[in-house]
Amino acid sequence: RKGLKSYSNDLIVDADQELTDIDPSARHAIYSFIGEQSSFSREELEIVLDSQSTDPHVVDQILEFFLYYGFMGIQYANQEPQYIYSVGYDLQILKTRIRKNAQAIKYILNPAFWPALEIKPW
Repeated sequence: RKGLKSYSNDLIVDADQELTDIDPSARHAIYSFIGEQSSFSREELEIVLDSQSTDPHVVDQILEFFLYYGFMGIQYANQEPQYIYSVGYDLQILKTRIRKNAQAIKYILNPAFWPALEIKPW
């Protein structure tokens, strides 16, 4: 358990640094998910990110980073969650599925990040 949590913490630190490099205003946005559930509608995701004073105009950029980095995946129609590695690292596939299934999409946190963020599975 300690090893898994340590690995998860390392992933969080790396992801936060990468996100900050892309958009300094999104620094620490990844920590907004501490203690949250493991899946979100788009509206729920926006609420979590807004709670950390994230500029609402960059939510799309942050979400794209989360998908590309593998921090989040998508799920719809009772299918297995799909992460960037599930689609051969082709972000456009995830973005197209999101667009085509907008009302049914749930954003799923990658379980590798759960220990560090103390995520509630349901």
